[in-house]
Amino acid sequence: MLTVTEYRLRSTLSREDEKRLMDLFAEKAKGPGELAHYIRMDGGGGYVVADSDDVTGLYERILEFGEFMEFTITPVLNVDDAVGPIMKVLAG
Repeated sequence: MLTVTEYRLRSTLSREDEKRLMDLFAEKAKGPGELAHYIRMDGGGGYVVADSDDVTGLYERILEFGEFMEFTITPVLNVDDAVGPIMKVLAG
């Protein structure tokens, strides 16, 4: 399953919290099926694109980082894969 996870840093994080977050990130490295990781230019969070059927692993990852961030996980479909079903529905 392909997902895009948006994470937002909690506004209450102290510098010490940010340091602990970076230590945890260095320890845990990539999550299950991670393909790309992008940081928002405003410093408030980022996006992770992943391809994995390991929903338990993804959930564990969210729990590990939940103290520092809020998450929105969206399953997505490649446009090329979506065209067939779209055309089928439009054909009636």
